[in-house]
Amino acid sequence: METSSTYFLHFIGKGLYSIEDFILESARYGVNRSLPANMLSRFSWGDKIFVAQFDSGSAKIFGYFTLSNINFQCDQQETFMTMLMDRIKTSELVPGPGRVVRHCGSYQMHTKLVVPDITKVPVKDLIAAAMNVAKELKTSLKVFAGGELDRIAEKTLSPIKFSRSGTYVTLDVPIEQGILTQAEVGFIGDYHLRRYFLKNDSMSQMDFFSWFDKTLHMHQVQPGTYLQP
Repeated sequence: METSSTYFLHFIGKGLYSIEDFILESARYGVNRSLPANMLSRFSWGDKIFVAQFDSGSAKIFGYFTLSNINFQCDQQETFMTMLMDRIKTSELVPGPGRVVRHCGSYQMHTKLVVPDITKVPVKDLIAAAMNVAKELKTSLKVFAGGELDRIAEKTLSPIKFSRSGTYVTLDVPIEQGILTQAEVGFIGDYHLRRYFLKNDSMSQMDFFSWFDKTLHMHQVQPGTYLQP
């Protein structure tokens, strides 16, 4: 159904992604975008976050994801995970996907928490608990918002000011309605950030996934699965 509402709009950098690249990567792994912890704490499970690329004062909006995953990255991963589990309690431990390779970098995710009842662990409470644990451990904390990407017919919004984290906009777009009942919390380790592709980088953009598919084939791994460490 179409509904005119205010949504959060997050920008995808052109230095690493074309729109097509981002759609392809999201189909493999889902969306995983870094946001400030204080900002993310204002969201609720199931909120729609739109994604766009900024181009000369305009936003090219091409999809949205439903907030169903929150991932944490810090130096003391195992201790952080144990302490956070003890505080949110209503969760169960499940295996993670292992090594994940994205355009923006790569990381390990050995373990995830499933939150079977999101009403018992609101996003603001989860973020507050995570920030408190990080403070006690005297370690930095990076927070990522994630979910499955839903595509929409590309829509251009202009004029608009660029903001690194994102901005709020009013949109009249078709939205898939559904009820989110559970969420996942992931723990990212061995994180290697990539900030940009060089113009003459032979591994840039869509060539990256061509190489990745060949690697999977060499190791007899089906496309769409994750590489285990």
